[in-house]
Amino acid sequence: MSLELTIENKVAWIRLNRPEKLNALSQDLFTQLDSLLSKIEPQKDIRALVITGDERAFAAGADIEPMAEAGIRDVCEMTDNTMRVQERLASIPIPTIAAISGYCLGGGLELALCCDFRIATKTAVIGLPEITLGIIPGGGGTQRLPRLIGKGPALKLIMLGNHIYVDEAFKIGIVDQVVKTDLLIRSVETFTRKLAKQPAVALRAAKAAVNNGLSVSLQQGLQMEKDLFCMLFGTFDQKEGMKAFLEKRKPSYQGK
Repeated sequence: MSLELTIENKVAWIRLNRPEKLNALSQDLFTQLDSLLSKIEPQKDIRALVITGDERAFAAGADIEPMAEAGIRDVCEMTDNTMRVQERLASIPIPTIAAISGYCLGGGLELALCCDFRIATKTAVIGLPEITLGIIPGGGGTQRLPRLIGKGPALKLIMLGNHIYVDEAFKIGIVDQVVKTDLLIRSVETFTRKLAKQPAVALRAAKAAVNNGLSVSLQQGLQMEKDLFCMLFGTFDQKEGMKAFLEKRKPSYQGK
């Protein structure tokens, strides 16, 4: 299997497992990812999802070998499948974290961009080198990256195809946190524990408001926020959270 799934402490971990290919992304891998997301989504007790690779590579890019001789029709089918699964990952209602070590290039970076947060080690190398192969990013890189870091910095990475190190990636906003390599898993576990303590329905509402609001006008986004804000006043967790605040105690959220 190209992917491994474990669930611990209400957190699902998906580990890319193609070490001989530096975890290069294949169509089979995306089919497996689709299947794993189908298992994770219905489980209301799962509070966060982490995607990671190994110390050498999160994912060094797409698997070029099957693409090298592909025609337009073949590559369109591949891209349709890739985009569909990545959009499913991006829209899953729970918080998602990419835990990055080593190479995170091309399709690997595009996969990481589908996550809500990116925590990387000091060894991380990040980039979109597709231009050096005579193509452009085809898994969301030209769309998600500019929305994250702005047009200019994104175009520089896309058009030059350069690799950047983690300090620069952190500076321009691709990476949210930088940690020592041997502390990556522990740091991600600490982060997910904090997320797991938050009210689950409110977390889902926050993610929906931000993600969906980016694709509509400001006025539509504000209306969406208002609707979700008001909806949360029908939840147990809202009543518990505000009652706990007034009583000066820690809330006991139940995810409902």
